[in-house]
Amino acid sequence: MSRFFTLPSFLIAATFLSGCATTEITTPRTETTYLRAPESAEIDFQPLFDGRSFNGWKLLGKKGDGYGIHDGILYCAKGGGGNLLTEKEYTDFVFRFEFRLEEGSNNGIAIRAPMAEKSLAYDGMELQILDNHAAIHDGKRRPTQYHGSLYDVAPAKRGALRPAGEWNQQEVTVEGRRVRVVLNGKTILDYDINDVSDPAVIKKHPGLFRESGHIGFLGHNDFVEFRNIRVKELPTARVYNRPSPGFELLFDGVTLDAWSGLSARSVGEGKTALSIAREATDIEMRTHWYASDNLIVTDGDGPPIVSQNNYGNVELSLEYRAEDQTAALVLLRGLPGIRLQGRNAPGNDLRLGSGGLNDGRFLYAAPTVYADRFAGAWNRLRVLLVDDRAHVFVNDQLVLKNAPFKNSGQPGSPPPASGTLGLFGESGPIAFRSIQARHLGDRLPGKADINITLPKTPPSPAPPVAPVHAAPRPKKPVPAPAPTPEPTTGVMKLKEAR
Repeated sequence: MSRFFTLPSFLIAATFLSGCATTEITTPRTETTYLRAPESAEIDFQPLFDGRSFNGWKLLGKKGDGYGIHDGILYCAKGGGGNLLTEKEYTDFVFRFEFRLEEGSNNGIAIRAPMAEKSLAYDGMELQILDNHAAIHDGKRRPTQYHGSLYDVAPAKRGALRPAGEWNQQEVTVEGRRVRVVLNGKTILDYDINDVSDPAVIKKHPGLFRESGHIGFLGHNDFVEFRNIRVKELPTARVYNRPSPGFELLFDGVTLDAWSGLSARSVGEGKTALSIAREATDIEMRTHWYASDNLIVTDGDGPPIVSQNNYGNVELSLEYRAEDQTAALVLLRGLPGIRLQGRNAPGNDLRLGSGGLNDGRFLYAAPTVYADRFAGAWNRLRVLLVDDRAHVFVNDQLVLKNAPFKNSGQPGSPPPASGTLGLFGESGPIAFRSIQARHLGDRLPGKADINITLPKTPPSPAPPVAPVHAAPRPKKPVPAPAPTPEPTTGVMKLKEAR
């Protein structure tokens, strides 16, 4: 039986602002000859379509005749389609192409999408390809469904699209969390994904927060032609223990000053007892947790540690390095939350990967995909917790989608509105770095209450999906993993490719 604990609720409600507006672009309609960009503007662009074959592409969920090729043009067949995706994945890039619509045509551009035949507008991102001028669309489309819009998320400006039968030039730039669309020389969309604060949108669109994926065309039974399809990859760099735009860094890479150990005390104890409990817990924390070489490391035998601020709806990102038999928890709102574990961690009889939801004793929502790298390698965890639902990514693979987040402290009750973020080493050594968080919605004020009340008897958990028991306490602390030199960019890319 593993250790488990219950932390108090912090009932601070988060508010969310959402909304969108549509702006018209006034563009004179002239019958001009389409001009390609000058050669100087095409430096470092690579063709994605050779005009003769589907080399480098993969079609999933084929409909009708799918896609075809004629005279160097790629087309979606009338009454056909499916998801035609690049075999290669892209992170940050500029994607250029030309397209021509028939009256009423409807298609889509997939960006940072998984290799899947369904739900790419939600598990990835979709930019609309649509004949805005067709009468059949009048009154039937939301602002976020017109051409160039980030589907059901952000509306594009209208007025730059040429009439059906004419060629259009489009450029899509995806860099970090920003998506920009330029149509026939006019910017129709420039959107920061971090601006999404509507809980309903975040629950429905976990793919907004993917960091890499495939580019492709999403055919919807309408005839559409494409040509001059090319892409330029943009350089990406990750600096450890530096916050991403919009995030707060929870670990500075040097000290544990922003973290505290959880002290167990009974309700009603005085300030003196509370102070002594805190001091004792901090001593125990620093016995089993330490900061070294830009890492937070634990031997797996210490108390949980928590950040000093409250978070309600939150996006949490961190990197971790674990051994084959390591088990650990990431605390969300002061409750046991995400299970990190090696394939041979104690109790992991099903040899599941990391990313499942755990109530402190059992894994009640198992990860649907094994996304961990080999033991001793660095992994990336990202969690989006909105209301009582969670999306979990491990190494940019969605391992849990819109899973229910349970209140293990008060079974049957909704989870607390806010609470601390924390780390808990259950067994075996584990190291963390680049720990950062972002409020989804308005910031919740105030410092967190870092004290807990341990119940005398454990609450009855919900029926487990896959029982995962923590390891028994080792009699002696397990040596922490020795920091290893960071690999070069080339080595990292090779490991990712494997």
